[in-house]
Amino acid sequence: MKGRRQKEGRKIDAPAGFGLLPSVFCISAWLWGALGATVLAWLLLSGTLLFVRTVMLATRPISSGQASLAAITVLAAALFGRLALGSWATPLRRFPFTPVVVTSAAIALWGIALSAGNGVAAAIVWPLFLMEEGWGWFRQAASHRPVLPSFRGRRGRNSEGRLVQQLTRTITPDGADVIRGRLTVCIDCGSRTAAGHVAFCPPFGERPSFEIEAADQTVATLKVSQLYSHGARVEVRLPQLAQAETPVCIRFVAQARLAEAVPG
Repeated sequence: MKGRRQKEGRKIDAPAGFGLLPSVFCISAWLWGALGATVLAWLLLSGTLLFVRTVMLATRPISSGQASLAAITVLAAALFGRLALGSWATPLRRFPFTPVVVTSAAIALWGIALSAGNGVAAAIVWPLFLMEEGWGWFRQAASHRPVLPSFRGRRGRNSEGRLVQQLTRTITPDGADVIRGRLTVCIDCGSRTAAGHVAFCPPFGERPSFEIEAADQTVATLKVSQLYSHGARVEVRLPQLAQAETPVCIRFVAQARLAEAVPG
């Protein structure tokens, strides 16, 4: 992804119209999620009506052939609804398990309605529905399990916590003041961007060079938005909305001449 990026004082101008891409992406993701919500609403409503007709009103059972076709249609709608609602992270931020619960309720209604009074249909429908439900719940639980980096305490035991920032400062033989370290920036669920700050204490005697790179496998765009002798600000942007709290680990190197070597 091209964009305006700063590294060692060099700037790359973004192409015209690039600033509209985030807005287009957000609108498309919202519409896609709205379509998924509509499909799940239809699935729940139609399942309720069919349940009332076949179970509560005790009408003639559905044939095995019709039940099989209906089960395939329901599975396709459920899969589409689950995947599409993944882009609706912001509206569902407070209730992230709403899609999977609604889908499970609709699947249960359809399963009972299609298999009522027909053992062959039950043997076809329920294994398919149970496999889909297992996949859906596993995917939802995995996407909302935050994976945070840990660190070891002085005694070698794993500590409960997250490594936010770690750095070392060295003086090279040729008179360079160098700070190397790691910074973890956490992006909240439903967001795409976040920022982290690195403090240089004591500050450099001049504006340093500052290089950054990703230290883990998370796909993200990194940008140095501010750089001073006393610190730097790093912005992180994901290609899509975060489905759970997402930590991004960054390696950085800041370097400048020693303060006493800088002309006054």
